Amino acid sequence: SRLTRETNPLGAFDYTYVGGTRRLAGMAAPNGLAAAFSYLPNAQDRRLAGIAHTGPGGVAVSAFGYGYDADGSITRWTQSQPFHTVPEVRGFSQRGQELIIDIISVPVTLFAGFIAV
Repeated sequence: SRLTRETNPLGAFDYTYVGGTRRLAGMAAPNGLAAAFSYLPNAQDRRLAGIAHTGPGGVAVSAFGYGYDADGSITRWTQSQPFHTVPEVRGFSQRGQELIIDIISVPVTLFAGFIAV
């Protein structure tokens, strides 16, 4: 059976799933934070496509997206946050045993008139 609710000293955490599978569709925390998980189609082995986090009232907090190569290795990772003007995108590749990380875009964060990269 699948865990649908877990209660601990922090409160009750609720879990939902994709149809009759064990793939997590969502999680809701007692403080109003939630996560929603999306998956690629069957032709792409139903790998994790993204995770979206929301705060109380459904306000967007952050989102993560994933891209894969034919072997199932993550080749692209995207992070978005509402206070960034563009998402952070990183590419991953391998040369022999060496992992190469390419920063494709870097977010610019705006805080009360200051710009931070």
